[in-house]
Amino acid sequence: MTALTLLESAKAAENPVQRALYQELSLGELSGLIPFENTPGAGVFYNKVAKLPQVAFRGTNEVNDPDYGIINPQSEAYKMMQADIDVDLFQLRTEGPEARINQITMQMESMRFLLEDRFINGNEAANNREFDGLRTRINVGSSQAINAGGALSLAALDELNDATDALGGRKVFIMNQQMGRRVAAAARNNGLSGLYVTELNEFGRRARFYDGVEIVTTKVNGQNLPIQPFTENANGIDPTGGATTSIYCVAFGPNLVTMHQGRMQDGTFGPTLRQLGEQGDGVVDRTRFEWDILMTIKNGRSASRLYGVTNAPVVA
Repeated sequence: MTALTLLESAKAAENPVQRALYQELSLGELSGLIPFENTPGAGVFYNKVAKLPQVAFRGTNEVNDPDYGIINPQSEAYKMMQADIDVDLFQLRTEGPEARINQITMQMESMRFLLEDRFINGNEAANNREFDGLRTRINVGSSQAINAGGALSLAALDELNDATDALGGRKVFIMNQQMGRRVAAAARNNGLSGLYVTELNEFGRRARFYDGVEIVTTKVNGQNLPIQPFTENANGIDPTGGATTSIYCVAFGPNLVTMHQGRMQDGTFGPTLRQLGEQGDGVVDRTRFEWDILMTIKNGRSASRLYGVTNAPVVA
């Protein structure tokens, strides 16, 4: 099934309202790169390969022992993003439709912040209304979690890159802005010409690449708090109580890391806006935003995490 970024979905949308929603939601450095698949139903069921079968060479008149791959069935339920946008009837009378447009635009910006935040920090055990994000899914102690143990080193960044299989997908590093500046400073100071380059991406933004992998930085959520703060414990498990952060390497694409969006009430897939009109109190006009989404990592090696990174200059 085809997975499209929000900007690609905007180009394909026939409904101008949905096109505008897609465009606004795609404005984030991270949200603009996340692919979405249109998947009907209440969720997604898929298989994740846990172990490949063993194969070997054999000699004449020998027979190798049979072996079997291990496949773990997985399921993800849709999570409902929803917001009611109320505009005072007085504002609509005096300011016209622009009053509603301004409120909808601000809500979409807040939704974009929430999407990026939960993509990293979502924890269904703490809040069953949301999906698990990268920090929850990449368990410390697994082969996909690497302990930096201090300042970011280029060797650790290379190891993080190697731990992530792209398999034809789009591979990116995801880090906070401060670490993005640290990598840029290392490129200037250590002369990493050829390894660290910048160029314009499809959004017309100056994109940074390390060893061919795009560097994506996260900023703040709707509460103006950093999405990837330096508050993680050094053990990589506790999100607070420490002074470290995590850097992720993700391969976006079908059968790798992707988001899914469900079929909405009007029969279309993706985010929707519905005009509910004047409410019972006769004071406000209400518009409802809805978007059913979930996250899947279908290949266990398509996402990796470097934890225990301190806010210090990059070393070799």
